[in-house]
Amino acid sequence: MYYVYGIVPVTVTNPPKGLDGASVSLFPVADVAALVSELPNGAYDPATVESRLADLDWLSPRAIAHDEVVSWASDQGGVIPFPMWVLFRDTPALERGLAPRLAEFHRELDRVTPGREYSVRVFAFKDKLAALSPAVAQLESEIEKATPGQRYLLERKLDGVRQTEAREVSASVSDSIHEELSKLALAATTEPAPKSAAILNAAYLVSRDTPEPFQAKLTDLIHKFEPLGFRFEFTGPWPPYHFVGR
Repeated sequence: MYYVYGIVPVTVTNPPKGLDGASVSLFPVADVAALVSELPNGAYDPATVESRLADLDWLSPRAIAHDEVVSWASDQGGVIPFPMWVLFRDTPALERGLAPRLAEFHRELDRVTPGREYSVRVFAFKDKLAALSPAVAQLESEIEKATPGQRYLLERKLDGVRQTEAREVSASVSDSIHEELSKLALAATTEPAPKSAAILNAAYLVSRDTPEPFQAKLTDLIHKFEPLGFRFEFTGPWPPYHFVGR
């Protein structure tokens, strides 16, 4: 089986080891090349792979190896990272699968080579919502001055207002942060953050040569919003996983 990690310019050299310590070679397709490892058919036929995807002890080291090859390629320059488990039976199948997409590979490499991907997640904490919501601040002020009977009714009202205001304030802050960062990126995208309290889950394709303006703007936003109850997670640079087409 031929396992493909991604597409790179044909000029790259000396790739690292891949899955199971297998050698990674370049399979030329005109002036680009596929990063490929030859793996034993019995261990990596589709049915076997499918049956082991829930086995994290088996999957994890292979996912790390895949990412290490793609990250190495990103460090060298442009790469179109493939998802895991792009497999071909033999070299004719590899040629038939890749050659017709040469023009697409050229377009994608031209688009993503100038940048590298950075990930930004933002989380909100409701306990500081009053600083950004006049409605919540007003109710909290009224509760402090209220009689015990009035306080109970106002606190019930405050619970509902907090939920509504939290959604609106979080959406407004998220949109503002994303807009500011997008201005300094070559491309930007967002996606839902399942099982997460993140109000923003975004990826940015940032200039490989001049990432400093983006990083400076992110630092400014952190200094602005963290005192108001927002927490940032920033990782990268990564290969452009979110910026290549299927």
